[in-house]
Amino acid sequence: AFIMAAIAGALGLSPVIGSYAAGMAVAESKALARIKEFIRHINQIFSPVFFTVMGAKINLTIFNDQILFGMVILTVIAFSLKFAGSFLTSMLKLKDVSKGIRVGIGMVPRGELSIVIASIALASNIISDAIYMEIAGMVILTSLTSSILLSKLYEAVPAEAEAVLE
Repeated sequence: AFIMAAIAGALGLSPVIGSYAAGMAVAESKALARIKEFIRHINQIFSPVFFTVMGAKINLTIFNDQILFGMVILTVIAFSLKFAGSFLTSMLKLKDVSKGIRVGIGMVPRGELSIVIASIALASNIISDAIYMEIAGMVILTSLTSSILLSKLYEAVPAEAEAVLE
């Protein structure tokens, strides 16, 4: 992934694109289980560092009602679109509304790439500190909201909650 990220960067693309391509290549590998286990350990080290660095880019001195309003609007839009896309797609396969709702809400907190892209845009002066703060806030709010909703939904179905944890 690091090599592919470096190649993408050398070609003038975002390193994220190279990492994504590496992930797609690995998805077909017979060593996928070993790779996932290795990545899980790496993730435990680098995730806190990643979120600390991304959080440090937030300029809290500019926080105001307008930014809060933008965060809320972005959160509603992101939550709705992520949920709708995942729910509708899962309904094609599962044909079960209850499971479709859980899949839809479960896919909502995926916001790491949003923060990476926003960080690149901020560093390139494409977006302002205020917009970066709104995006970061949206990622946090969608993650919190979906976590709370998922825990409530799985309380009603304990057997499925156990299967998810395994």
